[in-house]
Amino acid sequence: MIRYFILLILAAFIFSSVGVATLVYKGSTDVTQTQRDIDDAKASVILTGRFVEHLINERFEKLYSAAYAGDTTEILRALVSYTDFVAAAYGHRGAFTVGLMDSGFSVINSISSGTSVCPEGSIVNEEIAERLLNGDFYVGPVLSECAAEKDKGDAYLMFAVPVYNNNKFYGVVYEISTILDSVNSYKLLDYFSEEVSSRIILDDALHYKRDSENYRLLQLKGSLPDGDIVREGQKLIGFYSFYYGDIKLCLIYIRDNFVESFSFDCCPWVEKNKLLVFSSPLILLVILAILEMVHVNEKLGREIRERTEHLESMQKRYQRLFEIIPEYIVLYRQDGEIIECNGRFAQLLKGGNPIGANINFMIREKKRFAKMVSVVVKKGSAVPAEFLLAGRMSQVSVSIHSCIVDLDDKPAILSVMTDLTDYKKMQNTYYLAQKREVVGTIAAGMVHDFSNILQNISLQYSLMERSDADSHKEHMAKIKTILDGANKYLTSVLSYTKDTKDRYEIKSGREFVRNAVEMVESVLPADVLVEYVDAAGDIKIKAMQAKITQALINLCQNASDAMGGKGIIYVSTYVEKKPFGHFFCLSVKDSGVGIPPDVMDHIYKPFFTTKSERGTGLGLATVKQITLDMGGFIDVNSKSGEGTEFILMFSESK
Repeated sequence: MIRYFILLILAAFIFSSVGVATLVYKGSTDVTQTQRDIDDAKASVILTGRFVEHLINERFEKLYSAAYAGDTTEILRALVSYTDFVAAAYGHRGAFTVGLMDSGFSVINSISSGTSVCPEGSIVNEEIAERLLNGDFYVGPVLSECAAEKDKGDAYLMFAVPVYNNNKFYGVVYEISTILDSVNSYKLLDYFSEEVSSRIILDDALHYKRDSENYRLLQLKGSLPDGDIVREGQKLIGFYSFYYGDIKLCLIYIRDNFVESFSFDCCPWVEKNKLLVFSSPLILLVILAILEMVHVNEKLGREIRERTEHLESMQKRYQRLFEIIPEYIVLYRQDGEIIECNGRFAQLLKGGNPIGANINFMIREKKRFAKMVSVVVKKGSAVPAEFLLAGRMSQVSVSIHSCIVDLDDKPAILSVMTDLTDYKKMQNTYYLAQKREVVGTIAAGMVHDFSNILQNISLQYSLMERSDADSHKEHMAKIKTILDGANKYLTSVLSYTKDTKDRYEIKSGREFVRNAVEMVESVLPADVLVEYVDAAGDIKIKAMQAKITQALINLCQNASDAMGGKGIIYVSTYVEKKPFGHFFCLSVKDSGVGIPPDVMDHIYKPFFTTKSERGTGLGLATVKQITLDMGGFIDVNSKSGEGTEFILMFSESK
């Protein structure tokens, strides 16, 4: 309330002061004040001239460096940097254009700020072009055609630098701007008034027409020394000449000089106490400023309290969220030191405090985890990876998603770990169920196969009974061959059905696939054929026969379903060379309906199926997990109506 009262008093005082001043205004030229103005103008001319010399020298040197930055792209990039420099150092007041012309003086590209200046055809005349073609730069005013429609008070200046490439004229880098805006044309909105303008022209009267303003000013200058002042009516005109290279320039400084004095002879009391009268607004302004500062401080204090309460509320909210998320969440430094974790992660230690502990001691695959940490530090995040996380009493299989975060201006790693233990159990249960289903299918065919085997043995035995003793060995050898085939058949079935947990072998990749193909053929419909082509050679891989067989069975069953239970499945093996080694590739290709694009992103998700009641949605998920467990990769190529190809890639093992 006090603030508004003071504002009201201040406004009334100003209004009354203006009225009194208007009534008693009396103009008279103050000779002493005028002399001070002349002295000030002289100092301003010299100061402004030196400022302009420094400004031209600094900007021309940087423009020259941009002109020889390299090819056209590098020059334009350097001009962008030059524009940023001018904006930061001086500000783009008024008009500013910088650009690149080709050897025919046509503009290739330009950057403008503020008022657009100089149409393309009016930048260079024959005189300037001749200088540039001779390898000389140009610093001076723009052409009259360029500035014809601009304010006369603006000081337009042009820099032009010829660009040569292998001693051949390449083009011109130029700048056109009102560089004197910082000292040009300012007005004080008071009864004390002055207007200052300045311009830069060539210091050669013959360069201008006799009826032009610049010619008249140069004639007025005559042989005055730099910084001297000529009074013309109410104007003070100063001149400052300087050379830039072989070009002589002249800064012309024009100042309208009005010195008005007034008194209050009609009001003796006001005249006697005018110091107090005219200082009272300043006192009121100081009081107003103090009250405003108090008001602002109160407002800032209130805002700070509100924001602090809001931040505390958000912190509690996120802390609650941090604790209730059903994942293991841990924040640690690059060396593994744990900074913070949620309650679920702490439960792994059964009452122990994980803060300050090292997470590397809780990860089984330490080398692979260290590689993941280095990738996160380098790239900011990493592809989710599976690890064994050991607690005090148990260990769990987790999928770790990690990213880099800033903590007190230092990098730290935030990891969210998803427990895969239940998923692994479910996957293993489904895997065993699939094996039982396949074994059931195989058992149905085994009856027919063994019936044929027994018939062949019976036939050979009958022939042996009817033959002489010399032929008995031949028939016995045939019987043994039949029995060896039956034994091999039983061995392949047993190797698939028995528990093969963690039984990895290193052998030829094609041997794994060949054994699996024999098993696959026995579980597919009679109208589905498997065509196997091997081009992989003897490259070896580390794998499990049962897992390879299971993956191939799942892929071939999907292919059979896609073809409607009729057609040919093409199974092939080959070697592919990657930048990081050789890979054994297993391809399964069908001629079925293909995978629609909108389904492609979901095919590996557990329980996702397009077979309605017939599918479980775990077939391809199992294939992918088997491949990843053996350190491999999986890829798919498919088009609707043209079939699908799955490719499993396993790295070579020595």
